[in-house]
Amino acid sequence: MRSSEEEERGEEGDIFPELQHERENEEEADIVPEPEPEPEPQPKYVTEEVYRQLQEETRQLQQQTQEAKQHYATQLQEYKKETQEETHRRIQQMEERYQQQLNEMNERIENQNRLFQQTQQQQQQQQQQQQQQEEEEEEEDEDEEVAIEKEPADTIICVIGVFNKEHNELGEFIQSKGFVYSTTVTKDTDYLIASPINHTGLQAKRAKQYKVHIRSARFLATLLNVDQKEI
Repeated sequence: MRSSEEEERGEEGDIFPELQHERENEEEADIVPEPEPEPEPQPKYVTEEVYRQLQEETRQLQQQTQEAKQHYATQLQEYKKETQEETHRRIQQMEERYQQQLNEMNERIENQNRLFQQTQQQQQQQQQQQQQQEEEEEEEDEDEEVAIEKEPADTIICVIGVFNKEHNELGEFIQSKGFVYSTTVTKDTDYLIASPINHTGLQAKRAKQYKVHIRSARFLATLLNVDQKEI
């Protein structure tokens, strides 16, 4: 005679086979498998071919580094050389410009010295001419004193230049002294009174053309027997 448990199993096995299969699956699921051991790390070995490749790559890198250093060193030398040449060129340009300015200044100084010397020469010539003119006037005055006694009272006189009186007023004054006054030089004119004596102009040219005596203001004052300031 079967027990109740066996009967239940038999009944379940006979009647519920699906339940029995699920129960077996659950029992298998509850069993935890043991972890598999990790494999031990294998040592890494470099083959001779790989080692040679590494050596070749290292050599190439060293060579490239050396070439780069030489290239940069060459560029640096060229830059320094260009900088020195540029600096030298600028200094040379500055020296040339300063030399040109110095030459211009020296030329100006030479021109000024030349002008100064010319001015001194002109002043000396003027002084000599003035001195010579004074000497000539003194000589003329000596001759004029003799000539005054020889001239008649109707002597024709013409004046040019600057006097203390206007020409018209001076002409009236000359006529008041018994002489003939003329505004222009003709061949009949006896004296051309010039102040200064070396006065140039149309009347002086005519006087030379007609061989008229050219005398100074001092001669006219002596001729009129007055002070030179009055004429």
